[in-house]
Amino acid sequence: MNYQEKYKISRESSQALLKHLSGCVLSIFNTDDGNGPTKWDVFSGTLVAIGERLFVCTASHCIDQGQSLTRYWILGDKPRYMSDGAPRVVAAHGSLGDNPDVGLLELDRASFAQFSSKVACTIDRIEVAGAGRNNRLVSLIGAPAQLVKPEKIGQAEGFKAMVISYCSHPLDPSDPTWAKVEPPADVNIDIVLDYPAGQDQTTRLDTNEKYALPEPGGMSGGGLWDQGFGTHDVWSPTHAFLFGIQSAWHEGKRYVRAVQIIHWLRLIHQHYPDLRTNLEARFPILKPQGN
Repeated sequence: MNYQEKYKISRESSQALLKHLSGCVLSIFNTDDGNGPTKWDVFSGTLVAIGERLFVCTASHCIDQGQSLTRYWILGDKPRYMSDGAPRVVAAHGSLGDNPDVGLLELDRASFAQFSSKVACTIDRIEVAGAGRNNRLVSLIGAPAQLVKPEKIGQAEGFKAMVISYCSHPLDPSDPTWAKVEPPADVNIDIVLDYPAGQDQTTRLDTNEKYALPEPGGMSGGGLWDQGFGTHDVWSPTHAFLFGIQSAWHEGKRYVRAVQIIHWLRLIHQHYPDLRTNLEARFPILKPQGN
């Protein structure tokens, strides 16, 4: 297979996957219960349903543990006024010291359905894949803060986020970039991707034009998806699986860091005893040792 053929496959699969998954990607403001919008932090997440519960899969450093649950403003797929209310967050959990950097919001399903038509992925779309499969296409999906734009409808002012997909492949732990990661990367926790700078380094897959990647701030908590090539005879976007959560990036050394999904599953397992049977059936690694 030559370069042009590989590029065409990468372009078409990545575009199809972004369209397929955009319905479960969330962009969320942490309003800190009162700070002006210019000081709101924005982060990303993936909507995941487990049993009867609805979660946002995200990063721990995006979650204010022990603080009010009203501070999270979830952008919907349609404009709405602040006075219309927001999906109710019923719980927020993260890791001690944000290590590993995995967090969650639990949403009230009924109130979420009133404000959004987004559809959650299920745990069947999650796979434990360690630091990633070598030389396999992956898509990092989230909404960079750089692309969040003010929006005005009549007298109402608000914001609009743009979900993007960055297509790359996970770096093998033997790659020199792993040694540059700060704090040091852990092969049992981290996933590392290149994140090049400059317009000459990357290309928009939809237009084939040179394109400078936006700073990935705001993509924290976004999902890292293996595109699923090689798992079936004929590829489909439904074969992609969630295996990581974007947690950090280094502007100078040009890498993105993500956390392996097993640590998010362990967070759910820890805080939701009613889901342990479901989780352990799908992911036997979660069973207590000796069982």
